[in-house]
Amino acid sequence: MPSLLADVLSILDHNISLEHGAIVQYLSHAYAIGEAGVGAEVITIARTEMRHLKIFGDLLVDLGGSPDLYRRGPMHLEADSAAQMMRNGVEAEADAIAAYEAALLRVDHPRAARMIERVLDDERFHHEQFAGFVAEAADLSATFPVAGPVDPAATKGVALLDPAVRAEYAAILQNVREFLQSREFRHRDRMLEPMIWGMKHIGLLADEIHEQAGAVNLLDLPSRTPPAEAIEVTRALLAAEEERLAIYDRIVEAGVGPELRLLLGNFSTHHRYSITELGREIERLAERARAGAHRCPFHGTWSPDPRVENLPQATEPAGPAGSIGSLLGQPQA
Repeated sequence: MPSLLADVLSILDHNISLEHGAIVQYLSHAYAIGEAGVGAEVITIARTEMRHLKIFGDLLVDLGGSPDLYRRGPMHLEADSAAQMMRNGVEAEADAIAAYEAALLRVDHPRAARMIERVLDDERFHHEQFAGFVAEAADLSATFPVAGPVDPAATKGVALLDPAVRAEYAAILQNVREFLQSREFRHRDRMLEPMIWGMKHIGLLADEIHEQAGAVNLLDLPSRTPPAEAIEVTRALLAAEEERLAIYDRIVEAGVGPELRLLLGNFSTHHRYSITELGREIERLAERARAGAHRCPFHGTWSPDPRVENLPQATEPAGPAGSIGSLLGQPQA
């Protein structure tokens, strides 16, 4: 019997949470080790997990779902050495392999099955990579959670940079969700640039924090619910850009060295550009609304992807008024 649409959506949403958890685990450990050698290898694996999240998210939206980026799968974070971080990676990949093998037994949707098989091959490869990294990391000194700086000046520096990392992470999630939700290629491209720059900003901030013996905090999950209307989405993205610009201005005003000041000045240039472009987009959307075009031009108005195979919808038996389904706002058979 073919999988019900709700089952496929549930599997894809769960897969997204697994990939999100893996990304945070691997980046947290790589930043604790330092972005060289094994740390650089682990970041490469994290980038592959980002691609997995994208392909699962794209299919979820093609099938009418909405990706939940504000939850994460299990993470194996605590480690008393760099070698233990790599063993944690082996464990995380073993968990992913088991989860995807189980998903293949449940899903009877050709495109979803092909995606899971493709990702499963990557996870098996990653499992072997992490197993090899254990020996390579034996002589590296790193722990998670990071013990933190001893020097008071370094402690102040890390405290200044931590809100910037959190804000960049929160904004990336906003942009990723809007990127996945959209079916208009120009809009997706507009979301892609801030995502790329946001990851670059976090990586460069991580270098600064690592030099001061601090920890990069990606563990506090934002709890933002993106609005549905295009103009409100754009205003939320604009607010996130303004928030980060203000954070970088405060850091510079607090007094930092010339190298960090130069770096943050470059970040601020990126955010000012985005603020200008998003402001222009808001004006365009407002003009559309005044002209009577109230439908969202980015998502919610597109036909399903013709490549997506038809799936049966779950149906409920007819019941009396006030059934559980109606209380949950679900259509009744």
